[in-house]
Amino acid sequence: FQNFPRDSKLIKNMFVVDKGNVLIEADEGQNEFRWWGIYSNDPQLVRDLNDGVDIHKLVAALANKIPIEQVTKEQRQKAKSIVFGLMFNMGSDKLAKNHGVTIEYAEEVKSTFFSRYPTAKQWKYEIVKFARKNLYVQSRFGRVRHLVAINHQDNKIAYADEQGAVNSPIQGSASDYVSNAANRIFMRLRDEGLHGKLRNLVHDAIYVEAPK
Repeated sequence: FQNFPRDSKLIKNMFVVDKGNVLIEADEGQNEFRWWGIYSNDPQLVRDLNDGVDIHKLVAALANKIPIEQVTKEQRQKAKSIVFGLMFNMGSDKLAKNHGVTIEYAEEVKSTFFSRYPTAKQWKYEIVKFARKNLYVQSRFGRVRHLVAINHQDNKIAYADEQGAVNSPIQGSASDYVSNAANRIFMRLRDEGLHGKLRNLVHDAIYVEAPK
């Protein structure tokens, strides 16, 4: 389900619920960033998340040097895509190519993000260092990702495992967290005899069909 086009109303409208029911979406806000904050304990990132700051919108505003209220949906989406690329340890050239922006803009977003959250940046180096020594990383819920090629002489092969070292603890924990939440919702509906039905997970969103 998560592979359907984001903006295709034609496809989205094909999914309907039974008569008299509604579809409820529960979306975990900025899930990966919360886990990045947990792992890195970056004080500014934790503060921003606790204050309800829209990280993507803030980074877009700073990178474009405009007030946050002037950030367009498109500017926010581009900044969001680039920042997610940083979670995959991507370089500016690849970020620019993947998201249809200039290398200069990708560099600006990258610089803006890490200037505000330097401890989050440092955690990336620390987790790669850990992986090089131990050949694995682990999510908060115990999921292990083996990275046996991280010290490979071929830089391309090693780089793929470096990406995994940074990304796996964050996305693995985020995924497990949402799955755990979905399981608790399912049990709560069952135990209380409610008629809601757990329908689907899409990344960090949970969908439940329930009577109005």
